[in-house]
Amino acid sequence: MISLFNPLLKNDELLEYLPQRKPFVLVDSFYGILDEAAYTSFTLQKESILSNEKWYLEMVAIEFLAQSGIIMMNYKAKQNKEVVNINQLSGFICKIKKFQFSGTLRIEDQLIGKIISTYHLCNMMILHAECYVSHNKLFEGDYEVLSLNQNKE
Repeated sequence: MISLFNPLLKNDELLEYLPQRKPFVLVDSFYGILDEAAYTSFTLQKESILSNEKWYLEMVAIEFLAQSGIIMMNYKAKQNKEVVNINQLSGFICKIKKFQFSGTLRIEDQLIGKIISTYHLCNMMILHAECYVSHNKLFEGDYEVLSLNQNKE
């Protein structure tokens, strides 16, 4: 397991890897990649505009994992000397499938994301995403993603 005490990137450093901007950034730490899995975290604060409706929190968690996948893809691209321009569309989710919830998210929970690329061919990939709260799996599922970042420096 990767250390969740020393993030490689946090808060505003993540803006280099994400097209989203505050208040819609839903990842506050990126811990790195270990054994092909990327690890992230996010704590939903009471004062966030996204926490107004309790029923909405599951959608926040799904978006947290989607943003975690974007960070993973852009981090890997930068490691491979690819040009990453967050001002241009870097990809999009084609399908969300096999999502299974096994718990309830509460305001002030810290979400831990684990993202694994399970399939990659040309620009298409499948990311398996898992979300944990206090070592308990909250939900998991797959994102089919079309990546548009294929430029080398």
